[in-house]
Amino acid sequence: MSKLDELIKEFCPDGVEYKRLGEIGTLIRGNGLQKKDFTKSGVGCIHYGQIYTHYGVYANQTISFVSEQTAKKLKKVEPGDLVITSTSENVEDVCKCVAWLGKESIVTGGHAMIFKHHENPKYLSYFFQSSQFFKQKVKMAIGVKVIDVSPQKLEKTLVPVPPLKVQSEIVKILDNFTELTAELTAELTAELTARKKQYEYYRNRLLTFDMNISEMKLSDVCDYVDYRGKTPVKSDSGVFLVTAKNIKKGYIDYDSSKEYIPADTYDDVMHRGFPQVGDVLITTEAPCGNVAQVDRADVALAQRVIKLRGKTNILRNRYLKFILLSQLFQDRLMKAATGSTVKGIKGSTLLRLSIPVPSLDVQDKIADVLDNFDKVCNDLHIGLPAEIEARKKQYEFYRDSLLTFLEKGESILTDRQTDRQTDRQTELKYALIKLLQYVFGYVTVEIGEVCQLITGATPDTKKNEYWEDGNIPWLSSGEVSKKRIKSTDSFITEIGYKNSSTTLVPPQTVVIALAGQGKTRGKVAITEIELCTNQSLCSMVCGDLILPEYLYFYLDGKYEQLRAISNGDGTRGGLSLRLLRPYKIPLPPLESQNHIVLVLRRFEQLINDISSGLPAEIEARKKQYEYYRDKLLSFKEKKG
Repeated sequence: MSKLDELIKEFCPDGVEYKRLGEIGTLIRGNGLQKKDFTKSGVGCIHYGQIYTHYGVYANQTISFVSEQTAKKLKKVEPGDLVITSTSENVEDVCKCVAWLGKESIVTGGHAMIFKHHENPKYLSYFFQSSQFFKQKVKMAIGVKVIDVSPQKLEKTLVPVPPLKVQSEIVKILDNFTELTAELTAELTAELTARKKQYEYYRNRLLTFDMNISEMKLSDVCDYVDYRGKTPVKSDSGVFLVTAKNIKKGYIDYDSSKEYIPADTYDDVMHRGFPQVGDVLITTEAPCGNVAQVDRADVALAQRVIKLRGKTNILRNRYLKFILLSQLFQDRLMKAATGSTVKGIKGSTLLRLSIPVPSLDVQDKIADVLDNFDKVCNDLHIGLPAEIEARKKQYEFYRDSLLTFLEKGESILTDRQTDRQTDRQTELKYALIKLLQYVFGYVTVEIGEVCQLITGATPDTKKNEYWEDGNIPWLSSGEVSKKRIKSTDSFITEIGYKNSSTTLVPPQTVVIALAGQGKTRGKVAITEIELCTNQSLCSMVCGDLILPEYLYFYLDGKYEQLRAISNGDGTRGGLSLRLLRPYKIPLPPLESQNHIVLVLRRFEQLINDISSGLPAEIEARKKQYEYYRDKLLSFKEKKG
């Protein structure tokens, strides 16, 4: 049993009395106080608008002040009082409150009420956030554009009023949970910010093409409408007008600005071209370069907005949105834009800018991948936004449970669950590679990104105990010509291994000669046993994204190129890990790698069979020749 349950059992075992707000205190309506009255110092004040935007459950300091002369005209807030908003633009915010816990008296103004009482102020403030209160508030709120709750109606609110000791314990629990929730929400928000940066990185990486992709002007691949011209007549209602303010990074924000045009003027305003779902919008000024996709057709488009629509069989609108958001295009846009303080671009200049246009299949894959990333970052139903939302709902559940007293006088509490974040840098790198493989069929990577590179060493050859009767295979650079290493010419002992810097590498390791006489440098082999090598060999231990035999066959075909990048002249040049790590190779998905390996392995076997078969065939032909020769030259001796 928790301490709270014990207190409830002791002080209110039969339940808690519900009282009307007017029975436990007095509501006083505020007056005056405008933002122009604020001073840098003086008497602390709380403006009703700040309760929405700044203050939480309680406050012990104010962010604003007024002069003593102004303060005398305003209503006083004593320590322990609640300051409650009486008006708002929505029912959710009306009657939000803050408990004043500062040491000095402060003042408040119009659109606010002061509640004076003898209860725990934080307990009451928490109650004003609860679902119990919200259900009552909805019934007493009036108004459409401005929602209002009068003191007379608010006084009738029913409040559970347990003994002060119970109130204090509830406050203690909720304070703790509020702090934990705030910390976790901050962590998740930081993680979400990191995910968004990661998403931007992936987007920019996906839209930076290593291969030869055609570049085309926007005017050649899009139908477009520039809505620059006369400002349309506005109205209080009608058709929603999408302005540059509404266009964000990839979506239309219908809350940031709400402007309308009369419905009967819609056809005339949009006579240049009506928007369709899927059309892509880009702003030309204030701000320049914001991009969104039309998600509903019943909108009008304002000045400083250009509508783009990809031409059939050339450009997908979904891909167009992402390429316009990419760093590649944004850099081109800003370079072409004019203005020092406020950047802007003419529609004609914008349409001359070019974008990479891959095949429709690649465009679809890019859009699919980036749509999924976008949902994880922004959709409230999945990913971290969902986790943050879940934490808020969990907090609300705890709060409402604590403030709901059943007839038996029991509270509802559950154990807190904790989440842990793990470091996934390697996973993220591999995920990016797989993503690019999915979209383009292959990705160009550096060997060091998919393999661990290791060099060997040679134990002291003057010490017999390092070599004599050794059982650890030790490979020299001259043996790479064997191609598939099933055995080595030399072995070292355990003591020789421990007293040198050579390293054992597993079977299916690709080795390449870093140096060597004549044609050795640049040759590659693949091991079929565990072994160690000398210092003239580099061992490449493959990670999860690359098949060893694929790497072996690829590097085997790059012999001349590998020798060309060696340091030094043709006789004494050498490769190094520094040169090999950044060496770039094409990397298809594992399934494709495996197919390539199977084909090349068959060719290799065929060549080996011919090479081994021809000498035997030649030898047989020689014997056959010798037989016939001898037969032909063997005559029956003439008698007499």
